[in-house]
Amino acid sequence: AASEDELADYFEPCMRDIINYFAHSSSRKLHLSQSQEELGLEVLQMLRYVVTRWLSRGEATLRIYRNYPALVKDFGEDSSSGCAITNLNTMLSQKFVSSLCFFADFLERQNTVSRIFQHAHVCIRDLKQTVDMIRKSIETLYLGQTFLGGSRFRKLQSAMTADRGEFEFEQVPLICNMEEHTWVM
Repeated sequence: AASEDELADYFEPCMRDIINYFAHSSSRKLHLSQSQEELGLEVLQMLRYVVTRWLSRGEATLRIYRNYPALVKDFGEDSSSGCAITNLNTMLSQKFVSSLCFFADFLERQNTVSRIFQHAHVCIRDLKQTVDMIRKSIETLYLGQTFLGGSRFRKLQSAMTADRGEFEFEQVPLICNMEEHTWVM
């Protein structure tokens, strides 16, 4: 579904790199949980990202969104790893942050419906209520819009538009890059 999509083609390898950084290192996982505690975040492990599984894709994306400040902190503190430096530069880019917000907004809604179908017995009433709620949300957020950015994306977009020098995303200061700013807006 995401193949041949410029945004997905950019975002999916970034997600894999971030998740793989922690996948096979217990010391990195421990350091991430310590950073989460230090920053007052819920301690959440990184999740595997499986491109063909929408629930996996959505949950992994939301986990990176929730862990954003701790991830930036960990990558910044691991200056000995080329992967960490690359991941830090990626996470501090407007293109990544914008993609993260967009996919978190979109996949969260999609996961809501997908979870209903995970039950042994699908209740049509629950499915209808969920679909109606999502439809109303989509109409409110997207109807008449040229770009499908949800609440997270619009919050970011507002911060970026307010000050074109430096802005803050999830308590992490970012510098506005005009080339990326144009791509995002």
